[in-house]
Amino acid sequence: MNWNDKSNLIQSDPVTCARHFDYMFRRFLNDFLYSSYHPIGEIIDDFYRVEFQQRGSPHIHMLVWVKDAPLYGNAAATDIVSFIDQYVTCNKPPDTVNQTVNLQSHSHAKTCRKKRQGVCRFGFPIPPMPRTMILVPLEGKVDENITELYQCIKAYMDDLKLAENITDTFEDMLTKLETTENDYIIAIRSSITSDKIFLKRSPSEVRINGYSSVLLETWKANMDYSSVLDPYACAMYIVSYISKGQRGMSNLMQRATTEAREGNTDIKQQVRHIGNKFLNHVEMSAQEAVYLVLQMSLRKASRQFVFVNTSPPEDRTILMKPLNIFITCQITLQILNVWDLSGSMLSDLKHFIIIA
Repeated sequence: MNWNDKSNLIQSDPVTCARHFDYMFRRFLNDFLYSSYHPIGEIIDDFYRVEFQQRGSPHIHMLVWVKDAPLYGNAAATDIVSFIDQYVTCNKPPDTVNQTVNLQSHSHAKTCRKKRQGVCRFGFPIPPMPRTMILVPLEGKVDENITELYQCIKAYMDDLKLAENITDTFEDMLTKLETTENDYIIAIRSSITSDKIFLKRSPSEVRINGYSSVLLETWKANMDYSSVLDPYACAMYIVSYISKGQRGMSNLMQRATTEAREGNTDIKQQVRHIGNKFLNHVEMSAQEAVYLVLQMSLRKASRQFVFVNTSPPEDRTILMKPLNIFITCQITLQILNVWDLSGSMLSDLKHFIIIA
């Protein structure tokens, strides 16, 4: 089917599409990633969130913690590189048999430059490398010759995206740039601001996202895969990127709450004001609506958490149920007491009603 046929089919039945995606991912996670095969190592923890690209179909952002993975700063760089090469690659097969790798090719979109004009915020095209390396930023002032060399590297990579058949090797690139491997590495280091992993990459692979070949073959759809060096960057990814869908709504709700409090109204009117803001400003796709209506999980983690209100007791908001609910509960329990039921069943029913 062509793109329009696929789109029309998805639009015609968003319920089936959303439920099938949820089912596929849960099977992929539980039956494959957590299997004894350990395709990316033995996973000890995970966290994922479902997001809807441009208010359309769902995709997953996920973090996994792998047992005995070498820790950057403690383990030797060679051990970390060896671990990365074991699971991650950006290799583009010489033949076109493996079409799934084509799904990993990056194409610029308007989201690439929404923060920095003229520069892809995802870092594409990515500089070629003779082997996988962990590079650190240069210290002190950068030499002008290094700056000029990096500009030449950028121009070379920009020209690559216009070429249909790229046959250059890493050595061919160095020859065209009239530089050495050492100066080339220094020039790349001058462009980064934090320690960064660079995968082994040929000039023909400057637009290929890192991936796990076994995961890509199993999932049969785009799946970017990378390792984390910086714990701070990992935390920023969680709070800024994975939860980005709620930021705008959170700001709106905060303003609505402030407006409700300043209106000198009772709690019922305040809640109604906030509810109206929410209903009139939420934009969602049909599949996102399916997730919410069917109560399918949008976030999940291997570890559970409990919210603890740390505000002073006098500042905590508590909503009590109407008195008639408790009166109804008491009457129901009194009726049950006169029924000829076994003690255990009666106890279970009373326990259930009290909880409900």
